[in-house]
Amino acid sequence: MATGRSWPKATVGTPDTATVEDLRRYQLHLVDHGISPISLNAAISGLKFFFDITLDHGELIVKMQPVRVPQKLPVVLSREELGRLLAAAGSLKHQTALSVAYGAGLRVSEVLPLAATE
Repeated sequence: MATGRSWPKATVGTPDTATVEDLRRYQLHLVDHGISPISLNAAISGLKFFFDITLDHGELIVKMQPVRVPQKLPVVLSREELGRLLAAAGSLKHQTALSVAYGAGLRVSEVLPLAATE
């Protein structure tokens, strides 16, 4: 685990002698080095397992909570963009299928397996 290799640089001592403050500094070290929220949550989960199960020091990580992962909003096409997209589809059949798929909010992976009989 990449975050495990950075442990000695971020804290004083070894994991088996770590304190709550050491864990907080380690978490701040990861954030300062630009780790993504998803990777930070993975590191926190690993630390929780390591300290709770392996070392039996669960009290050290009780206050360590996962960070909120920002949700990305989907890109919505403007009326002009949608008109150009439908016009590029060619036949009325393809325009209709594309219009229904877009209007229903289907993903490409949900549209591709559809057969003409469905």
